[in-house]
Amino acid sequence: MFDRMKNTKTVISITDNELAYITLARNNSGFFVEAHEKIELPDQVIVRGEILKADLLSKILQKLSNKINNSDIDVLLPHDYFLHENVTLDSDYKKKSLKKRIRHY
Repeated sequence: MFDRMKNTKTVISITDNELAYITLARNNSGFFVEAHEKIELPDQVIVRGEILKADLLSKILQKLSNKINNSDIDVLLPHDYFLHENVTLDSDYKKKSLKKRIRHY
């Protein structure tokens, strides 16, 4: 039996050493890997999360984009530091939307 609808999601992960992507598809039977690839990056393109050779990385990403048949792509970027701020939202969530609750932050 053929499924009437198939949804896909593509994620690209970029680290200091490699660029990898995976496209997951979902149909009535569940999730499955539709496509994936891993590309080793040349030395010094990215060092400790800093992109040093943006032109070369751009060319690699452009070449990779020809293989991906999805316009909705998430990208995981490299970093050494993750900055965050803890926020306590008021508990009166039934009267306000999440957007209104976080607006003042």
